Amino acid sequence: MFNKIKKVFKRIRSKKKGKTVKFGPVCRFLIQKGVPQKEVSFLKTLTEYAFLILLFLALRSSVFGNYRIPTGSMETTLRVGDHLFANKLAYSLKIPFSTSHLIRWQKPQRGEIISFKYPGKNVIGADKKDEGFIPFMKWIYNVPEYTKRIVGVPGDKISMKNNRLTINGKLLPLKFIKREENFVYYEEDLLGIKHLIRFEDYRDPLNPENEFAQLEEAKNKKDDDMGYELMTRDAFREITIPEGFYFAMGDNRDNSSDSREWGFLPMENIDGRLGFRWIHIEMNDFITVPLIGTQFPWFSEVSFEGFGLVGNEGSKDIK
Repeated sequence: MFNKIKKVFKRIRSKKKGKTVKFGPVCRFLIQKGVPQKEVSFLKTLTEYAFLILLFLALRSSVFGNYRIPTGSMETTLRVGDHLFANKLAYSLKIPFSTSHLIRWQKPQRGEIISFKYPGKNVIGADKKDEGFIPFMKWIYNVPEYTKRIVGVPGDKISMKNNRLTINGKLLPLKFIKREENFVYYEEDLLGIKHLIRFEDYRDPLNPENEFAQLEEAKNKKDDDMGYELMTRDAFREITIPEGFYFAMGDNRDNSSDSREWGFLPMENIDGRLGFRWIHIEMNDFITVPLIGTQFPWFSEVSFEGFGLVGNEGSKDIK
């Protein structure tokens, strides 16, 4: 494959130097049929570039992905505007341009930050435009995909009360980090995976005054489609995660659409593991194109803060 790419670039360079270009059987056949050599040469070059583009798209589909974080559901680990590469070979080899997997060699682990397709048809906010993004650049990024942290794996028994998770009978410890503006930050020990999470101040899980309000809010709730009693976003009874499914949540617990709302995450929806943050771009400004008067989002901030590997183990995210 890589030898083929080298040959393509070698042919392109040889044309620039005025060297004679060798034609393959198809090109020679066209020339014999009377097609001008200049047109055949153009067609050959066009085909070679098309091959390179197709190869890039195939690699992007099944080897790596480039993601932009559009929402704050993973604050403080990932910020809106972070751009990351995902390793799509972390768990399996997928057939390019499809959802079928040729082979699987690893299962997602608890605590890992993953990219995945929403496990349903009615995506919350899917009808809204992504105002902070240049439209003609959207094809480069997997914008519709979600990013969350896996908190429960197949076989886990998981429940939540007063905004605190219990997994396999163990109430997850919370260590107070700081209180800032209207938020409170804790280090959560996800059965050995430590990472930073954030709550709205009025939903502080370690504030006894908040528990009564949450229990009052839970009254008269009915079973949802996921098959367990959904009391509130802060509390649900114990459930067992079935084989082939995962429970995913955002680190920004009170501002995240996750498994507490749309249910278990199927393995086939998981695309890869987020691995490398390469740039942060905020696009809150707008520019007006002369003559047509159309406004496009524009860069308001570009930085390399957080450049490097994403802390899937969690503790590196704590500052």
